[in-house]
Formats: sequence, C-alpha cells, structure tokens
Amino acid sequence: MSTKTAKKNQRYDEYWKLTVEYTDIYGSKFNNTLRLIVDFIDENSTMLDRIKYENDDDKNTFKQLYNELQKKIYSVYNKVDYGSVRKSINQFVKLGFVKPFFKGYHNIQEIIMDINKILSVCDHTLLKQDATWDEIKQLCDDAVKFGTASVCIPPSYVKQAKEYVGEKMKICTVIGFPNGYNTTAVKCFETEDAVKNGADEIDMVINIGWLKDGKYENILNEIKAVKKSCNGRVLKVIIETCLLTEDEKVKMCALVSESGADYIKTSTGFSSAGATPEDIKLFADNVADGVKIKAAGGISSLDDAEEFMRLGATRLGTSRIVKIVKNR
Repeated sequence: MSTKTAKKNQRYDEYWKLTVEYTDIYGSKFNNTLRLIVDFIDENSTMLDRIKYENDDDKNTFKQLYNELQKKIYSVYNKVDYGSVRKSINQFVKLGFVKPFFKGYHNIQEIIMDINKILSVCDHTLLKQDATWDEIKQLCDDAVKFGTASVCIPPSYVKQAKEYVGEKMKICTVIGFPNGYNTTAVKCFETEDAVKNGADEIDMVINIGWLKDGKYENILNEIKAVKKSCNGRVLKVIIETCLLTEDEKVKMCALVSESGADYIKTSTGFSSAGATPEDIKLFADNVADGVKIKAAGGISSLDDAEEFMRLGATRLGTSRIVKIVKNR
C-alpha cells in the first residue's frame, strides 16, 4: 500500500469515528458521501492549499470548488432524495470534516448560498395561458417536495389546487393580470373570489396607465381596496418595472409603502423584460421598513437568485430554480 493511500485510509477512519452517532440517521449514504468528499479534497489539495481566503479571487475559487463537489455528490445520488443529500453535506461541514481542508470555510460561508434557502423563498410559478391541471398538479408536487414558499398559479386553478395540497403549500394567484388595466371593482372581486377559493397570497398588477398619467391617488386607493379584499392574506404589488422610468419606480416604492401592501414586485413575466439587479437595489433603497421585495421574470440560474437575494429580495417568482435542482 502506498503512503498516500495509507494516509487517505487513515483520514477516512479518523473522520468516520467522529460520525458514529450519525450512522443511524445517514447509514452507508453518509459514509459514501464522506469518501467522495475526502477524494475530492485529495484531488484538489494543491489548489486548496494555495487559497488564503483574503480576496475575492480566492473566495470565488473556493466557491467554484465547492459547487464542483456538490455536483459530484449529486451525480452519484441523482436518484436519492435531494434534501437528504443536502443535509449530509451540511452535517459534514458542522462536524468539521471540510474545515481542516477548506480552511476558510466558516469565514466565507456567507458567499455560499444554501440552495434550500433559495428554494424556500421561491414562488414556484406557472401562469402560461395553456396551463393544464396535470401541469398545475405537478407544480404543486414539486413545490411540496422542494419546500418552496408557494405555488403561483392562475385563479381558475386555486380552488382545485388548495383542495389538492391542503396546508402543505401556500397558494398564490394573480389579479388584474398581466396588464393591470381592469377596474378597481373587478380587481377587488377577483381578489375576494380567490380568497374564498383558498388563496393564501395575492399578486396584483397596478394600472400602469394611471401611473403614466400621474393619477397617484387612484393607484394608492386601488391598492388599499385590494388589500382590504385580501382579508388578511399577503398582498404583492406588481409594478412592471420594464415599462417605467426611474422616477416612476421610486414613486411606486412610496405608494406601495403607504398602501399597507406586504410586497413590491418587479414584473409579471409577460412584458418586455423581467427583474434586474438595479431594480432590486432601487426598491431596497426606497421602500419603507417592513415592505418586502419580490423579484420575478428572467430568473434563470442559481447565480441570479443569489444576487437578487443579496440585494434585498425575499421572494423570487420563477419556475426555473426547481427545474435546476431536479436536473441536478
């Protein structure tokens, strides 16, 4: 046996002694994952030894290595429940398995966004015009499995979806969607109907023409009326940022803050563009304390999701994050 192999086996043994109390929980899966981690560390030991975690380049190098490690583990356990594998990785980190090699892990942990955290703020969304019940049902199944914040679905499926998921998942639906030029009375009726059918959250679209016309009082009164019709449910206000000037976005931050709505939301996903980092930063700089931010439209990667969350978004309207995790 070579010296290198002997040292590796010794490392396996040393690490495994520390995990005895977890064997009943993780069993052979935990042991095999540990071996994958140790192998990966050995393969990349030269690069890891060079990382000092003192600048952005080092942090990015570590992040790339960490992501490669996750992909390696997921490729082996692609038929195993995602959450269990993720818990295993987190447990290794807590036990210190990774720390002796990824020396700065706990100092730069903030740069590695837990995918479960990203999933937990996603409104898993399906709003296309030809959405079928089978597709909505699958959306609900995936949302429950991966622990998203809600499913965001057309109003006509709210009752059926609520009966299907019960209390396992929140149901979000859209009002005045996607153009926003319904009358206030219609939006209030839609909201009341959605709440009666079991909606937990409401995403309404503002009247963009009123904003362009400077009819700020009309917009404020409409949001307040819809909020009242929510009967205590969460209200998110979609302002369709891609159609607005910077001044109009700032004005909407003030109106949403005054209205009592819970969230300001960037986009419907049905106009010329979706959320941008610049818009999320603008929201964060201009909404009142207590008003939350939802980014929606064009969130196509985990990097997008991370960036929006770091800038202040606490909800993400997307279907792609769950798809990414499923494909892994």
